[in-house]
Amino acid sequence: MEIQLYYPGVNIPRIIEFESIKTFFNCEYQPGYHFKGERHNFWEFVLILGGAAGICAGETMFTLKKGQCFWHRPGEFHSIWTEGDQPLHLGILSFTGKVALPLAGRIFSAPQAVCDRFVELRKTAEEIFTFTVPHNGTTLSPFCVQPGKEVQLLGFMGEICSLLSQSIATELPNEHKNTPAAEKYLRILSVISQNQYERLTVQQIAEKSEMTVSNAKRIFNKYAGCSISDYYNNAKLTEAKHLLSLGMTVAETANRLGFEDPNYFCSFFKRLSGMTPSGYRATCNVK
Repeated sequence: MEIQLYYPGVNIPRIIEFESIKTFFNCEYQPGYHFKGERHNFWEFVLILGGAAGICAGETMFTLKKGQCFWHRPGEFHSIWTEGDQPLHLGILSFTGKVALPLAGRIFSAPQAVCDRFVELRKTAEEIFTFTVPHNGTTLSPFCVQPGKEVQLLGFMGEICSLLSQSIATELPNEHKNTPAAEKYLRILSVISQNQYERLTVQQIAEKSEMTVSNAKRIFNKYAGCSISDYYNNAKLTEAKHLLSLGMTVAETANRLGFEDPNYFCSFFKRLSGMTPSGYRATCNVK
């Protein structure tokens, strides 16, 4: 008589599930460096390998020091700049996928071993992936796996998951208190976010932020590294791309974003992105 054995099994939760790696690099930036910020639809892990960084994440601001890390959620505006008079050694890993833990918006302490391993794995990545053309001296994005490296890739991704799990072992309180100028900057960001479907002038943005135009311009450039109008226009471009990727027509997108003339919207889109709205829509495989 054949004995039927029962194996119940244990379901293993997928804490971090990768779909694609978008960027993976570590680089040193000199005092005075300021990245004006961006918003994208994937996760970004930020690790301070040396020095200190000022971080803007959505409508919060804080300082990260050596051995600390932070997670930006998809769709969150974020910018970064050097703090103090020492170079900033920065590690970035961004990816599409699922993160089961509530990591976004929390600051963690990463052991020195994690920092060292991050740099080592970045070097290993050069053996596995083919990277894009260097950008400002830094290869940022892997775009394909090199032939014959599939087995090595499996072990590599396991080490990446291990590194990320070690980096969230100790959570730190965010004790940084915003300065009055930082609070004003966040107020401007809030106004822009709440009015992305309008066509506001810089003066109107300043008025809604309860500031003079000159004060608003000075504060915004200090923290964002760009002008209010440049940021506002790029925010509109990002939203336009999102709407087009969802299937909206060019005319519908223009109207949604407050452009009365679709032709002007097309000129606006091409000037900022280098391609027409219809051309971008085609790249999204929208029917």
